[in-house]
Amino acid sequence: NQRGALGPVLGVLGNLQALEAINWITQQPHRLENEWLMIDLQRYAFERFSFGNKIIVPRMSKEITAQDFERKLNDAHCMIIDVRQPGESPTVEFPHRLFPLNEWPNWAPELPKDKEIILFCHSGIRSAEALDILESEFGLDQVKHLKGGILQYEYYKQQHAS
Repeated sequence: NQRGALGPVLGVLGNLQALEAINWITQQPHRLENEWLMIDLQRYAFERFSFGNKIIVPRMSKEITAQDFERKLNDAHCMIIDVRQPGESPTVEFPHRLFPLNEWPNWAPELPKDKEIILFCHSGIRSAEALDILESEFGLDQVKHLKGGILQYEYYKQQHAS
């Protein structure tokens, strides 16, 4: 019988999240770093999956809101860059450049150092990664990214449509 299982499942997940937060705060050596923890509650099995050697943690000071993003769209001192792949939805109608994240070695050296660079992607994950690359590998410090990506911007536009 599966009725009433959601409450205990959410309780287990909440406890695991709290434990992992404590592990990070206290710098425990066995914390999840660059890994996912997969939980099979039917078999009571836990499995760790590695997903690379670098974790991207967005810095709050480098994120801009959808409202701020809309203001930056017409700012001549800003360059708006889409780091998604060509043809990804939703499409956008505002002026921007398309520089896919997987091609960053080709386009990053071309970026102006005297303009603010605003990055966006679908949900904000790839743009946070691009921000990290541009700062750490190319020394660009006037880089920000759209928190929540173009999905958040589209939602903001719907909520504020006249």
